[in-house]
Amino acid sequence: MWPPLLAPGLLLLVLWRGVGGEDKRPNFVLIMVDDMGIGDVGCYGNDTIRTPNIDRLASEGVKLTQHIAAAPLCTPSRAAFMTGRYATRSGMAGSGRSQVLFFVAGSGGLPPSETTFAKRLQQQGYTTALVGKWHLGVNCEHRRDHCHHPNQHGFSYFYGMPYTLINDCVPGMGREIFADLQQTLKSLFLFLAIGLFTLVFIRACGLFDISPRLLTALFTFGVLATLVWYVPFELLPRWNCIVMRNQEVVEQPMRVETFPFRMLTEAQQFVKRNAHHPFLLFFSLAHMHSPLFNTPAFAGKSRHGRYGDNMEELDWIVGELTETVDSLGLANDTLIYFTSDHGGYLEDSHPLIGQRGGWNGVYRGGKGMGGWEGGIRVPGIFRWPSRLAAGRVVDEPTSLMDLYPTLKYLAQDTGSDRHLDGHNLMPLLEGKVGRSEHEFMFHYCGSYLNAARWHPPGSDSIFKVHFFTPNFSPPGAVGCYDIFLCQCFGDHVTHRDPPLIYDLFRDPSESRPLTPETEPRYAEVLRQTAKAVERHRRSEQNAPTQMTWEKILWRPWLQSCCGTFPFCGCKEDTKMQVCHEKGLQHHTDEVTCCTFSGSLLATGSGDKSLRLYDTADFSELPCSPLRAHGYGVRSCCFTPAGDFLLSCCADGSILVWSCRTGEVDSELQHPNRSPLRVCALAPDSSLLIAGASDGTVALWDFPSRTFLRCNEVSEASVLACCFSPCSHMVATGCTTGDLRIWDIDSNLLHAEKNAHDLGVTCCAFAPHSEVEDNHGQVRLASGGQDSQMKIWVVSQHEGHACVVKLLHTLSSQRAPVLCCAFSSDGKLVVAGYVTAVAVSPSMPWLATGSMDRSVQVWKIGDGPQTAGSEPQANISRPLLPEWSEEDVQAWLREENLQDLLHIFRANKTDGAELSRLSKETMVEMGIESARLRARLLGRVEALKVEQSAPDCPEEFVCPISRELMKDPVIAADGFSYERESMESWLRGKKQSSPMTNLPLKTTLLTPNRALKMAISRWKRAQL
Repeated sequence: MWPPLLAPGLLLLVLWRGVGGEDKRPNFVLIMVDDMGIGDVGCYGNDTIRTPNIDRLASEGVKLTQHIAAAPLCTPSRAAFMTGRYATRSGMAGSGRSQVLFFVAGSGGLPPSETTFAKRLQQQGYTTALVGKWHLGVNCEHRRDHCHHPNQHGFSYFYGMPYTLINDCVPGMGREIFADLQQTLKSLFLFLAIGLFTLVFIRACGLFDISPRLLTALFTFGVLATLVWYVPFELLPRWNCIVMRNQEVVEQPMRVETFPFRMLTEAQQFVKRNAHHPFLLFFSLAHMHSPLFNTPAFAGKSRHGRYGDNMEELDWIVGELTETVDSLGLANDTLIYFTSDHGGYLEDSHPLIGQRGGWNGVYRGGKGMGGWEGGIRVPGIFRWPSRLAAGRVVDEPTSLMDLYPTLKYLAQDTGSDRHLDGHNLMPLLEGKVGRSEHEFMFHYCGSYLNAARWHPPGSDSIFKVHFFTPNFSPPGAVGCYDIFLCQCFGDHVTHRDPPLIYDLFRDPSESRPLTPETEPRYAEVLRQTAKAVERHRRSEQNAPTQMTWEKILWRPWLQSCCGTFPFCGCKEDTKMQVCHEKGLQHHTDEVTCCTFSGSLLATGSGDKSLRLYDTADFSELPCSPLRAHGYGVRSCCFTPAGDFLLSCCADGSILVWSCRTGEVDSELQHPNRSPLRVCALAPDSSLLIAGASDGTVALWDFPSRTFLRCNEVSEASVLACCFSPCSHMVATGCTTGDLRIWDIDSNLLHAEKNAHDLGVTCCAFAPHSEVEDNHGQVRLASGGQDSQMKIWVVSQHEGHACVVKLLHTLSSQRAPVLCCAFSSDGKLVVAGYVTAVAVSPSMPWLATGSMDRSVQVWKIGDGPQTAGSEPQANISRPLLPEWSEEDVQAWLREENLQDLLHIFRANKTDGAELSRLSKETMVEMGIESARLRARLLGRVEALKVEQSAPDCPEEFVCPISRELMKDPVIAADGFSYERESMESWLRGKKQSSPMTNLPLKTTLLTPNRALKMAISRWKRAQL
């Protein structure tokens, strides 16, 4: 026990330390987009691309209208951003054709001697991370020195691309790196091959005596020429398109289609892990660099093709990350910054996609065009609610280089530093000063000083002086369309004497050059600018350039690689994460259905109501709940546009609700008034179908709400129905277990007898068709009381019968599969022993309904398991015989058996072959080490034991006795219990639920026959 007189003093000491030790420094989330034009964003004037989340950042913070990149290309702009200094000072600007880094395996990069804002903040105790694009080099002398790597420049954690996204990363998108040189080398190879073949033919025919040594020398030279062309360029996706986690390559080549969401997940997890400690997150997005992403959830949703789709996806990603910060209560403690590394790429287009570059608004020029405003003026948005006034606009010149001194100031870093070209922005952002400290700014094209701007004291004018300009082609164009990217040297530029002068305040589009007659200060502008340039040159102590041919070309000994070089290749060992996001507890009876539109979630229940939620925050809409059904709701679905919600119930009616008002728009009635079990709307909204308990299916023309026909499709209840993505076929499933495919005229195309023992409970078509051998095919998922889910391929040749083939039988479920749904890209199918399931078409949301009256919302996506991640849903792994080759290879990595990867790839070993592995087959495969064979065989046997372990599923255990149920019953609270245990509970005068402690409305117990059958099947499977 503490002495009485000492205790108060000790308490005072502890409280004082707790208050005084709190770290008040802000967190930083820096979001940088790649190649985005300032005119692509709504708050900067675009009214045709939807960017509500970026616009919200601007409305809640400060918007800069003259935010300037230090260079119009990625590498020099990012080097200047990271260091607060012009790229020439760190050697990150080129004097010739090589203005950016071209290969991961080059030796150029941000010098180790340079200081970045991440390094300064790391020294101040911040946890720092870079997620996304780096493009500032990796290695110097060998592939593991990582001298230019983000980890060496102050980032404690790195996940992303050490290079950048390029056309070569996506098949069919063309070539990007030295395309002309590639063609020259390829032509040389063909010339040598034809010449060598001709000489061999002449010698073989005896027409001319050619020395074998000459032929050997030519053959050797041809092989070397082929290697010089083929290895660096034909294998470029493997060398440049890679993903790293810290200093380890985790994917090579990268899967472009899943990369945006993996980046977002990594960024969100970093914020969550460091919510209670000052952190810096540099979220460097791969958007909007070509070849662009083609995410199904956003494809075709914008008015500007794939570029517009990518902009709206980018905006969604920004919104998700912002929401993560806000949901953790960090908004007032976090400075969020949004920008682009430079302007849009005007010359970039594709014959199938159209324009792939951004819009730079009224500003002249774009990416790679030196000092023209369109290539360097970028968005600049700062949000910090507790310190920056909302809606403030700053029209003063600012620079990306200003971030370095601003972050240093806010992190309370008072240490000495080198000469910086940026200035602390906080006085300007807070409105304490009205003028920028940038009286002069300098604009480079490569390593050449291309232009300078002057903001005279006491004047609104901003004069820009161009010393030379790129030569646009063809004549009259604004861009270098003939060579695809402007150059900064030789015949590619025109030197201006006298220089071109513009006043950006009056002429932001740089369309009217000033003359001595039109501008009284013309001579003064030239004189002041010349003096400023001279002072700037005197201050330059430029490092040796990193952009020489010697440093940028591909070197095999510098190539980052997973595996053994040159056999590099791996896929990131990711697991599908399903993280619980929110629980909705508004229904008073079991949830029977749920469905998503683009922005809403609807749920239906046995309590006769439907509820609508906004997926932005899952708040219930004012018009919710929707009540008009006389019986419990059985099924519901949205129209594709999300303007109407349809629901059906046991009175034979379908109600069409307005999602805007919550009122009934129309009512449709089954002609026999038979209880309806399921309803579905065609993807094109043309037809509505409903399955009834009398075995009939009714069809309506939905636009006119006109009844068309009612056909008997089964002798038993129809529990499942769905439309194909083309809206021309319908699948139905019934309690007898039959699965049938029909056309829209109700002609039977295919009948799969006993597809599921004990009955079909659900079915769902994938949202997209595929083309195979000149005919369309689509995947169909079905679930049943037999605890199996089956994946079918449905195809139909023109003029031929429908063909249905079973693709997979997934039997890892241990209870009836009551519902199933595909993701929007068709690559994920969700099913389980829940009463309802739905996947959002536009966001990573999964909703499940249950007999416990709740709806659970989950966030889904690919991502590696990391420390500190949130609780996750149980994603069952397929049984070993069902594994694909990729599953086997992922398992080998999990078991630290990477040395066997190349053998298993070569033998194309899948799960079935792995399950039959023996000592003999391992010798045949080429596994020579007896120790390795024994280790592998032991791991395989352990895996078999693990997958066959008779652990009782939790849903089979009585919540009261914690024993396997023999006679399960459903109580009034919606939970299942062992009959004897629940009756004993009720006899004890306990009228509350054992699970929720809420009063039970009735003591009636209903037999749960489906669960009883599932338990019986599980017990038989254990024998």
